[in-house]
Amino acid sequence: MQNIIYSGTVPITRNPTSFVYTIGTNRGQQQFFGRLQRHVPDVLGQRSAGDFSELRDKVLMNTDRHFSERMHGSCILRLSLLLLVCSSAAGCAASYTIRFTAGEIQQALNRKLPISKSKFLVRATVQSVEVELREAPDRILLHPQVGLSIAGQSALAGQALVEGQIRYAPESGEFFFDSAKVVEMTIAGIPESARPVAEELIAKAGEAYLSSTPVHRLKQTDFKHSLARMLLKSVKVRDGQLQVVIGMP
Repeated sequence: MQNIIYSGTVPITRNPTSFVYTIGTNRGQQQFFGRLQRHVPDVLGQRSAGDFSELRDKVLMNTDRHFSERMHGSCILRLSLLLLVCSSAAGCAASYTIRFTAGEIQQALNRKLPISKSKFLVRATVQSVEVELREAPDRILLHPQVGLSIAGQSALAGQALVEGQIRYAPESGEFFFDSAKVVEMTIAGIPESARPVAEELIAKAGEAYLSSTPVHRLKQTDFKHSLARMLLKSVKVRDGQLQVVIGMP
């Protein structure tokens, strides 16, 4: 089960008096923004920059109507600009940490296996995949169980070691194991003349499969911000889990 943690900051609200001295100087406006500063942080925490109109209206509704009606047009304009900056800052500061285990990644990758590739008289098959997470230096390793068929010989079996990295596809909210590279292959009895072809087939089979099979898929309903607008910030291995951070650019 995925574990999602949201965090966000609104730096401008750390100095509430800026609302007063930036926009208004007379006593009535100071009182208005004194009320405003109590509502803005809560509202900003629930809205993105795209919801600016609703954000502005909600803030105004939560303040004293008497002071709202006394504000001049220029003050309203400045307030609108400030709220737009604040809401943008809130969106930019938002980040999400998604945690999942090697077992969850392994289950996702094994869903459509086995797969095979052939070339000349050699046929390589990836039967299943084991996933290993190493905390130092934040490595994600795959251990595919492979089978090899060579014309005129008995079927062979063994294991490969594949390393790569996590890629986030914002348009679909999916994570993929990307840039896969076979760094080791152990197959007992394989002729040395067939080894280069076997390694090539395993690499191609893995690359084609991994590029179309997500290791994890996010749901837009679990997030306040659009997944399509987020970028991959960091990937770390901690306490036996893969910790992926995505956030606004």
